[in-house]
Amino acid sequence: MCAQHSEARAATLAAVVAAPLVRMVQTRLRAQAPPPARPPDSLALASALDALFTCAHVGRAALHTELLHEVLVLALAGVRSADVLARMGSLKLLGCALAATADDRDAWGPQPAADELVQQVHETLASAAKQDVSEDVRRLAEGLLRILAA
Repeated sequence: MCAQHSEARAATLAAVVAAPLVRMVQTRLRAQAPPPARPPDSLALASALDALFTCAHVGRAALHTELLHEVLVLALAGVRSADVLARMGSLKLLGCALAATADDRDAWGPQPAADELVQQVHETLASAAKQDVSEDVRRLAEGLLRILAA
């Protein structure tokens, strides 16, 4: 009983923290310099993505549909980032968001935008799996594609 209460509190806390993290990551992704320049806060962006992944994973049950949609769209944008650390963190976050959308199909958004978002996810993952310069990014993108195909 105590463990269940602790898990519920942790999920609620993670959901509360996730929204400000989404805003911070959105701002940092928009501010990224084009390659080959690496913004000085690249590690901060990667850390924020990791923290957001943890919040989304722990707080999955407490994330409301709109926030889950924002996380999904944000992760997709991050996979397109010029920074390899941001792409890796975003792929992990995308995997977490994809798992959560299995329980909440509304997180994809209203039709026909939901179908367009699904298509964008497939295209972005396929591109990363085939063309990314990082072997780790390619491998993770391939794994997510296999999961989506199942």
